[in-house]
Amino acid sequence: MKSGQVDTLRDLLEKEPEMLTWMTPFGTWLHVAAYGNLNIAEYLINQNVEIDTSEPDRNPLFAAIYGGHFEIVKLLIENNIDISILFSGDNMKDTDAYAFAIERGQT
Repeated sequence: MKSGQVDTLRDLLEKEPEMLTWMTPFGTWLHVAAYGNLNIAEYLINQNVEIDTSEPDRNPLFAAIYGGHFEIVKLLIENNIDISILFSGDNMKDTDAYAFAIERGQT
């Protein structure tokens, strides 16, 4: 990670705090950070960003599991993300975070 990324994000949010609620084309900011940027994920959680678990494609825990980012999984669990939500869809049936991790070869 480049050292200035958190500083850049902090500067942006100081100028426009409502940006924290914006949806990116790839999901929430936390969902995007969960694909491998621990420092950004920590910063967003410390800013009390909403943790969207409404769909698996928005759930940062599923993104972290998918990418094999254990430290981000741990961070999200320590910050009370709901690990028991069951998702069903084209690629999963009644799948919670634990089952998804097993399916992805993550233990």
